[in-house]
This record gives sequence, C-alpha cells and structure tokens, in this order.
Amino acid sequence: MAGALWPKKMKNNIPRPLQALHALTRDYPRMGRILDDFLSNREGLPDWPPYVLMPMGGWYAIASSHLAGGQLLGVDQASEVSRLAAIGAWRYSQGIYRIAPELLQALLDSPLEGTIPTDVLHCLPEWCLYIETPGMIWHGEALYGFWVHLEHDANDGHEELRLFLDAEGGFQAYPLHLGGDLGAAIEGFLTEARRHGAISAQTESDVRGDAEGLSRLLSLILYLCTDAPEIDDTRRPGSRPDHPRPKRVKSGWRLFPAQSPRIWTVGQELAAWLREPTQVSNSCPEGTGRTVRAHLRRAHWHGYWTGPRKGDSPQKFVLRWIHPLIAGGHRDKEDVDGDR
Repeated sequence: MAGALWPKKMKNNIPRPLQALHALTRDYPRMGRILDDFLSNREGLPDWPPYVLMPMGGWYAIASSHLAGGQLLGVDQASEVSRLAAIGAWRYSQGIYRIAPELLQALLDSPLEGTIPTDVLHCLPEWCLYIETPGMIWHGEALYGFWVHLEHDANDGHEELRLFLDAEGGFQAYPLHLGGDLGAAIEGFLTEARRHGAISAQTESDVRGDAEGLSRLLSLILYLCTDAPEIDDTRRPGSRPDHPRPKRVKSGWRLFPAQSPRIWTVGQELAAWLREPTQVSNSCPEGTGRTVRAHLRRAHWHGYWTGPRKGDSPQKFVLRWIHPLIAGGHRDKEDVDGDR
C-alpha cells in the first residue's frame, strides 16, 4: 500500500511535479499515443464518468506495453501503474495548487466530522492536480506535495480517491475506496492497512498515523471541492481551472498536454482575513453582571442538500468550510463566509 516507489533528486529551479513528469515521459515515450488511441476507440468499452481521464486499466496497459511487452506486469512493476495514473493524468493540465499558509494550517487543523458524502469529490477542478504541502512531514521525511485524482473501475463501478505523495524518500501511493461518506473511506483504509500490515512491518501505530495524515490531506482536497473555493491565477486573474478538450487532427482526435505548469493560488483573501490582528474584548455585557471571555471556535465543515426531495432531479450536496471565529471578541460580529 504505502512505500517509496522512486527515490529521486530534484533540481531547485524546476517545480518538483514537472521534474517528475519529465522523468515519466522519458520512461514511457509512447504514453501519449497510447492514451489517444484508448480515448478515441471507446466503442465496446464500459463507460466511465467525465471526472476521470482514463481508468487504471488504461494506465496498466501503458505500463505493460513499455515494461512487459503487453504481458502481465511483475510484482515489482505494479507500482508503476500508480505513478503513471497520477503524473500521466496531471500532464494534461499541470495545475499546481499553492494554498496560502494561514489557510493551509487552518484546513489541516479542521477535523473531518459528520457525514460528508464522497460524491463531493467529483467536483475536483481538474482530472489530476498537485497540492503543495510546505513544512509537512510524512514518516519522518519532508512531504513536498501530492497528486490527487479519482478512479472509476469500468467493470464493477467502484470508485477510489487516489493520493500519490511526493516525499523526500520517494513516491507513496494511497488509494481510498469511496462509496458512502468520507468517514467510511478512512475506516476502509484502516481495515485494508491492518490486513496488509499483518504480512508486513506496519504496526498499528503506523496505520493510525497514516489514517490521521490522510484525513488532514483530505481537508485540503475538500476545500477545492467546496461550493465556491477561492482559486485564482495571478498571471491571468479571473481564470479558473478546467478540463482540456481533445482536438481533431488528421489521424483523429488528440488530447494535447499543457505547455507548462500553471500555479493556482488558493485562499489569498481568506488568508489575509485570518492574518488580521484579533481585537478581543473581555468586558462584560451591560446588565449581565458576568464576564464573557473571548475564545476560538475552530474551523469545521458544513454541508447541506439542495434540490427537490421528490422527482427525477437528483439532489446536490453543497459543502462549505467555516473558518475559525473569535467568539466574544470583535471578529464574531463580522458576517464573513469561509467560501468568500
């Protein structure tokens, strides 16, 4: 499940995910051609949803073509499918999401409580994206960021949220089985990790640590799936991330990769609000005869269903992140929204 897949040295002047992409295209020079053929000849194949570029079976075929002559991959080669699926899908948009430090910390500290349906993850802004995680540690090593994308098994319909971590010691893949709510997804991870740990060196402490770490990373992902996340490109203000469209060429349809990475800044205005000095008032309200101390209401997730309860139109779950509030001071009097 976890484990370093590719220890590597990175150059300081080139974004880490771009260096990983350069290495991938060197290792799999026919990757783009095979993907175009796969997407152009979907007749007779089970369908998959638009938020998935290509199911894992397609990426397996690319790995098999390059590493095993189209035959079954060996046990030591199977991890390459995770690498291909994450970085290969990221190749077409190359979005790097840079969350403002104050918002990053507030999101990491927001617990995943309540019932959050996994369907909200279908709102990921791109097929695969890279989220930077400056200052984070994973298994005692620096975690620079991670790729995240969705998987849909075209045969049985089950879905996964797949995280591909970019740590100092190498890449690590973590699939979360979806269906129901995110709490169940984490519990499913724990069950599978314990089963895996029974035949490996993983301890219960390791498994619990991974689950807690994944829950924190999920908060970063969820913010990008909220009803109105604050995402912008400082070079092209007002633009939004999207899925690229294939273009017709002489040989058929072709999906062109992005020309270069694109930095998306996340939560700049919200972070500025979080940076504001808190003017706390400890004076007692007139007529109450008691002192009300200011205290912090921690950030949390809030969601609700919209749409008709009856009829053919499905309801939609709207997710919002409610930022920290200072109760008893001046900040709690401001009518601000975590998604502004």
